[in-house]
Amino acid sequence: MSLREKWNKVRSGAVDFLFPPRCLCCGKLLTPSDPLALCPLCLSSYALAARLPCRHCGRETADCVCCSELLVGAGVYRVAKAAAYLPDETNAPAQAVLFALKRENSRDAKAFVARELAHAVRRMPEKIDGFTVTFVPRGQKGIRAYGYDQMEDVSRLLAGALGLPWEKTAVRSGQAKEQKGLDRAARIENAKKTVLPAPGLNAAGKRYLVVDDVLTTGASLAAVADLLRFAGAAEVRAAVFAARS
Repeated sequence: MSLREKWNKVRSGAVDFLFPPRCLCCGKLLTPSDPLALCPLCLSSYALAARLPCRHCGRETADCVCCSELLVGAGVYRVAKAAAYLPDETNAPAQAVLFALKRENSRDAKAFVARELAHAVRRMPEKIDGFTVTFVPRGQKGIRAYGYDQMEDVSRLLAGALGLPWEKTAVRSGQAKEQKGLDRAARIENAKKTVLPAPGLNAAGKRYLVVDDVLTTGASLAAVADLLRFAGAAEVRAAVFAARS
């Protein structure tokens, strides 16, 4: 173990001692035997969300890899999903994890989402050997407001868990609007105009696994896929933490 790794381990232990980890959903103190990020009761509720049926194919969310017409039009034919997204149930565990991921820069939320994405990807019918992990970038306004891009951090963790290379392939222009609050047509138009190739992108012949936190219309995911295919990518698959049920 390197000196940096030892220091990070000591620092992490000190943080946990001073600020004991709590369930991201109910706030209950977690014990060392509890699962990451959620207490056993909230984890059970989260698991139930993974069993809700997909609105397109009817399969349980965790077993579904189907895509909307928008994604198929962008050349994405497989999307792995971890749990259902229920926007009206603000106290649902998946929503609590997403809030901590997007707004609180939670280390536990990032680790939990990366772990769940890894499980979802491994459940896909086809192997992902030879793929490169990339991500849907956060808008510049979100980065300025919160100071980080949650899916950049999660995608790095996911790449490490899967033993795959990682690459930043896309960025958002400064004119990008927050997708939340826009209707479907506005989301698609916003994503098309504001998702740009990352400097030095060389996608020719590569196969990519694009990850995102939430799949609603799929506009941003489709925009990244379109960008990669236009840049010469041979194949694009996707994985999302939560998909609208």
